[in-house]
Amino acid sequence: MVTENESGQLLNILIAEDDPDISKMYSIILEERGHKVTLTDNGEDCLIAYNNEFKNVRDSRKTTVRVQPFDAVILDHKMPKMKGFEVAKEIISINPHQRIIIASAYNKDIFNEAAEFFELPIETLQKPFSGKMLLDMLNDTTLYDKLKKRLIEVEPLKKAQLRHEQLKAIIDLLEKEDQDKQK
Repeated sequence: MVTENESGQLLNILIAEDDPDISKMYSIILEERGHKVTLTDNGEDCLIAYNNEFKNVRDSRKTTVRVQPFDAVILDHKMPKMKGFEVAKEIISINPHQRIIIASAYNKDIFNEAAEFFELPIETLQKPFSGKMLLDMLNDTTLYDKLKKRLIEVEPLKKAQLRHEQLKAIIDLLEKEDQDKQK
């Protein structure tokens, strides 16, 4: 049965993971929900796949609207040829709006601090994680929950099929507004 994410979109996801069991888990969870998954087993091949898709999307569009080659790029932190942070840095230099998720067994706080230090807009997913955790992250469940806590009706936003970066921008604006009110 093909299902969509919370906003009704089928996602295109690039994954770099050198552990075949984890790669298989990603494929099963995401593909049975109808999402398109591109798997690579090292950082270098991931970057090649990203560059190829980015070029294809850029060349096929005759518009100034920003179009992402992938809805999300999920990178294992420690993998052959290039580490996750190295790949993330390269992708962001090409496309600073790409959604990137680093998956690692290392402490999540370390990655958040490193991302801030290198000024990389990345999200982290702590291994081991459940399929539900992965789907919640990809479906922006926490962002929708933040909006619900503010008593904002999220169904129209879901129907609008906003991209992750658009939802994040709404949350950021609301949080900035709160900070400005407190001053």
